[in-house]
Amino acid sequence: MSTRPKFIVIKAADSFHTKTTAPNQLWQTDFTYLKVIGWGWAYLSTVLNDYSCYIVAWKLCITMAVRDVTETLNMARQASGLHNAAIHHRPRLLSDNGPSYVAEDLAKWLGSHGMDHISGPPSPHCRSTGREMGLSDSGPLSNLCCPASLASVSISWPVSG
Repeated sequence: MSTRPKFIVIKAADSFHTKTTAPNQLWQTDFTYLKVIGWGWAYLSTVLNDYSCYIVAWKLCITMAVRDVTETLNMARQASGLHNAAIHHRPRLLSDNGPSYVAEDLAKWLGSHGMDHISGPPSPHCRSTGREMGLSDSGPLSNLCCPASLASVSISWPVSG
């Protein structure tokens, strides 16, 4: 019995051969899992500018579907002004190989918006433990522990009977 795979479908590089030299050349995206006591899980979808390491857009979600990714990307396009700009080079999108990021629907959406997709680990200079986003134990989201308090973050929660 072999512990190695017979083949590798997608192999991520340890670093990029082309470093970002300006804003909006590369966006990183991922979901952060948030445990809501007494309810379940919520997911924070973020788009981070690789050059500045700033979060361009974020969305609190109750699923990790392709729709959540594309809505967050649309928010990033709006915030960065790319939705109106006549530019030749759109940001490349860096993500892991999560189901919503390798889905055909996302590939079609990215193609229709002129964006390339790269799978790999996050860029080392932007790696975070969540503290920069205020997600540490004492951060602003630490007191959100039930659906009623998360409702103030503008998210629709399923109503239990």
